[in-house]
Amino acid sequence: MQMSLYLQSNELSEDVWWILGALIVLAVVFYLTKRAQNTQRAKEVKTNDPRQNVVNDTSYNINQDGIDGHRSENMSPDEARRTIDDMKETGHIASDEEFRDLNDDLRKEK
Repeated sequence: MQMSLYLQSNELSEDVWWILGALIVLAVVFYLTKRAQNTQRAKEVKTNDPRQNVVNDTSYNINQDGIDGHRSENMSPDEARRTIDDMKETGHIASDEEFRDLNDDLRKEK
């Protein structure tokens, strides 16, 4: 009598528990992945405030209108007021130097 090295069964019912376990593991992985994606998306929405992305004009040479003071240089009070209104509309935050220059230009009127 020769023994078979491979003990096999042709019945699918014996493999149901393994298949069910694999499906449960896949479902848990899918759920955790979706949950992590939603959490990451919520963090991005929460921190996606354009005011958080203010760049210091003195540290970086980025092509912005406010570098070297040519936006706020020798403006009339009306021009300064229009510039401030444009900044409010676009959400641009002025650098410290621009802010002081615009305030000085607004005070010229008084």
